[in-house]
Amino acid sequence: MAFDDSRHPACSFPCVAVAWLMFALVPLSAMAADPVRGYELFQNEVYGPCTACHGNPRVNRLMVMNGANNPDAIVRAAKIFGVVLPQRDLDDLAAYLGTFLAGYPSPPPAEPAMAVEYFHATLGHYFVTVLAAEIAALDNGVQTGWARTGKVFHAWRSSQAAPATASPVCRFYIPPTQGDSHFYSASPGECATVNAKFPSFNYESPDVMYVLLPEPATGVCPAVSAPVFRLWNDPASRGRTDNNHRFTTDTRLRTVMLAAGSVSEGYGPMGVGMCAPLPLFPFN
Repeated sequence: MAFDDSRHPACSFPCVAVAWLMFALVPLSAMAADPVRGYELFQNEVYGPCTACHGNPRVNRLMVMNGANNPDAIVRAAKIFGVVLPQRDLDDLAAYLGTFLAGYPSPPPAEPAMAVEYFHATLGHYFVTVLAAEIAALDNGVQTGWARTGKVFHAWRSSQAAPATASPVCRFYIPPTQGDSHFYSASPGECATVNAKFPSFNYESPDVMYVLLPEPATGVCPAVSAPVFRLWNDPASRGRTDNNHRFTTDTRLRTVMLAAGSVSEGYGPMGVGMCAPLPLFPFN
């Protein structure tokens, strides 16, 4: 069977390679991957971009959904064109496609903004923000010592942009004597508890951004969203007092952080703190 790429003049061969002759789906429940990075790769010029061939993954154009949670299927298809993708890229692309298995938002919500992660080497702290003014201040060195880690996820900046199912994320500033850090929660109940239990914390905002919530028992996120794992640095176990949390969509980073002594917090066995919507552009 030959593939007639003349019907898809925008397709380049690496993108086509991950598109057709994929075989039966083999879900991988414990795959080490980052679906947010997979989304970026799906639109990356290095591989096409894949959207030129496949468009919206939900329509399964060129059988692209056979690669959902199944990097081996992408490998087999890529071999037809002599294309070799790094394992990390295979895993992340498969994880991104896997977010479509639960369905598709209807109607599609507004596009979310990018939440950017920073690291302060001296403090050993992570910080993430979706606010444009804070991102500019950190990037321009107004707030010194911070550098981008290269990791991002997405969130809505306002209730007007977010769908009705979204949950507000509160933010507290933890004073220097207790950490000189920030704490986020997508649970209104937890926000109220923290506010009552720690009156010394500065309650900066009840809704600094909006995200989706996972199923409480399993930590499974809604369709076309990525689990954001919450990790606490457990300072007392290290003889320190500087509480800090890291939020990441990358299960590989989660494993590294746990091995270094961080504690998993959140919903389900994987400790999902919230679910980050994946941009639907150019699909909706």
